[in-house]
Amino acid sequence: MKIKYLYLTTSKFFRIIFCFLILLLNIQCSQYNFLPSGTVIKEVPIYYNDSLKLSLETFGDYVEFNDELKHGFKVDGLYSGDKAILKSTRLDPSKMRMLFSGIPNGEPLYHLIAFVSKEEKLIKENSSLIPKKENDSVRYYYKMYNFKEWRVYQTIIPIDQGTFNFVYYQKQSDSCVYCDIESLSLRASKMLMSGNDNNHSNGTNANFRDVRIEIPKDNVLNKAALLKLYNNEGKILISFKFLKKGNNTSSFKVSKGSYIISYTDLNNNVKWRKELIVN
Repeated sequence: MKIKYLYLTTSKFFRIIFCFLILLLNIQCSQYNFLPSGTVIKEVPIYYNDSLKLSLETFGDYVEFNDELKHGFKVDGLYSGDKAILKSTRLDPSKMRMLFSGIPNGEPLYHLIAFVSKEEKLIKENSSLIPKKENDSVRYYYKMYNFKEWRVYQTIIPIDQGTFNFVYYQKQSDSCVYCDIESLSLRASKMLMSGNDNNHSNGTNANFRDVRIEIPKDNVLNKAALLKLYNNEGKILISFKFLKKGNNTSSFKVSKGSYIISYTDLNNNVKWRKELIVN
């Protein structure tokens, strides 16, 4: 009897371990991982990710997450309702890399999630997608559907080795139906196709020269940071550079004039600042 009892106990133990491993595997497969090196630039409506070398122009009320207001854009985590919405897209989480998730800082309020996916056949194998055209050219693909109390709009833009995606959702009772998402999707598709250099000034390359900036070593952060170039009043951001951990040098293409250089962390906290005069 003791041997039989030991056998049953051992068998039950291994079944528990097996079930635990399956559960752990399912949890890992359903995780939504964020790409590192993402930041919301405070002074201009730009999301930048150094891992993808991606600058995405957004809107002025897309600001970094504020823990007190519970609004803003997160670059390292999801809002509580995001996972259910993402599951409704039926995309494989293991092939997705999240960029940001956020709620604008002003009306109209909605949720917006951005991510890239390695599912290259997503567009070809999905007959429910609708091509969005502008001047007879397909800019992106989309689908609209309702999920529980939510109205959902998914944008899919082909990129190298996969797709760039927005998942937008709002309450079905909201009167501003799909506000902002079409213009944002068109803007994103154009930027992804044309590329950009993080320079927001006007002028020709002939008027510019390379100016090297060196941050004093005592001010250098032991983590990724931003180097920003402003006009002489320090109010208008002209350009910015992403600096990897420990890097204290970079350069800007600028014309003659006076500027303000600001060195900040990825949360836009200023660590060093100086005036720059280019003769």
